[in-house]
Formats: sequence, C-alpha cells, structure tokens
Amino acid sequence: MWKNKSAGDSQIFDCTQPDTWSPSRLAEERSAMIALLERGVPTDEQGWLNLAWRLPTGLRSALIKELAAGNWIVSISDTGWPHPGSVVVSMRERFHATRRAPPQGVSWRAVNVPHYWREELSENSGGTEFLLIT
Repeated sequence: MWKNKSAGDSQIFDCTQPDTWSPSRLAEERSAMIALLERGVPTDEQGWLNLAWRLPTGLRSALIKELAAGNWIVSISDTGWPHPGSVVVSMRERFHATRRAPPQGVSWRAVNVPHYWREELSENSGGTEFLLIT
C-alpha cells in the first residue's frame, strides 16, 4: 500500500488503495491510519507516519478529520517545497470535513488549477508552511 519513492534528501511516500479491497476494508485501513496519527509516537518502520507527525497540530487534526470523512492520502512528502522542512500531503478527493470550518490556525484556499491542485489547507509553524492539497 505505501511505496517509498524517496530520493536524495527528499522523502516521498505514495499510497495506493488495492483494487481488491472492499469498502469495509478501506474503512478499516482509514481507521488504522487515524489511530496511528492520534497516537503521536514516531517510528522508523513507517516513514509516511513520521512525516505526518511533523504537521502542525491544526493541520494534523484536519488530516484526521478528512480521513474520518472518507478521504484518502495519495502521497506525503518533504521535498523542500514550498519551504525547506515543509510537509505536503496530497489527498484523493476534495476536502469534505474541513473546508467550511478548518481547525484553528489552518487556512483554506481555492486554487482551482487542475494541472496543480484544486484547493489547499495550510498552516504555518516556525516560518514554514505545511499543506494538505487536493
């Protein structure tokens, strides 16, 4: 399911849903991801999770809400964009749970450039921008 595509200093993890998974199996996997995100203990075994824990509290909360609403992570990366130290999470669907009421400190913005992304949730921490994008 998670594929490590990291190269050099960039960390990139793609997530692919197996076509054979039933809706209930997908829901179980989302619940397991949420439980890992809520636990908050980094591990060497799951690089994607270590990147997710670097998200500021509000944005991590938004990610958990999106997963709980049925959205799915496509990829998570630390490539030095938009700033060194930034973590960017790409989501499969448009935001469901957080567009109208993002957590405190999180901003929502419509981008609507399909070549890049449609919308984003962002939070700044220590002068670094962190993003969830669709």
